[in-house]
Amino acid sequence: MSSVDKRAITAIINAILYTKEPTLVTQYKVVKSALALMLVDDYDEYRKVEEELYNALANRMLKHVYLIYKDDNYNDFDLILISPIKLDNEQLAVISEKVNLYDSILRASYLRLAEHVGLYLTVERTISALVAKWAGKDSVADAVLDAVTALARENGLDAKDVKYFYDIFCLKFRVCRGGET
Repeated sequence: MSSVDKRAITAIINAILYTKEPTLVTQYKVVKSALALMLVDDYDEYRKVEEELYNALANRMLKHVYLIYKDDNYNDFDLILISPIKLDNEQLAVISEKVNLYDSILRASYLRLAEHVGLYLTVERTISALVAKWAGKDSVADAVLDAVTALARENGLDAKDVKYFYDIFCLKFRVCRGGET
C-alpha cells in the first residue's frame, strides 16, 4: 500500500468524472482541481498533499496510476493514466509513442491547445482503448470501473470513499454494475 494521502487518491478517482466520455486518461490539472475542492479551506494542507502526490507520480510509487506525460515547464498539462492492470515496459513504450502527439500539440503553443482539442481527445481515446483491450475489457467504461476499484483497494479506500464516484459515473455514462441503468 502506498503512503499517499487518501484524499489525493480520491482526487485522482474523481478527476475521471470531469470528462464527456469514459476515459482512463486525465490532465494533472484536473486532479489538482479535484484535490483543491476537497481542501478549499486549507491551502497549506492542499500544497502538502499535492506535492506528496506529484512526487509519488513522478517516482512511480503508485500502483494503477502512471504519469504518462511530464511537461518540463508546467505540470498542469502532465497526463495521468489509471489502469486496471499493471502495465509492462512494452505497453508503456506503446503509450509513450501515442503521447508524442500530445507533446507536439503542447510544443506548438499552450495558448493554442484549445485549437487542438480534437487531437488531444484522439490521443486520450486511443490510449484508453489500448489499456482496456490489454486488460481484457469490452469497453473503456468497464476498464475505468475496474481501474478505480483496483486503485481504491490498493490505497485502503473503502466503498463509502468511492460511492460518490460510482454513483456519478453510473448516472453520467449509464454503465452501472449489476445490470442497472
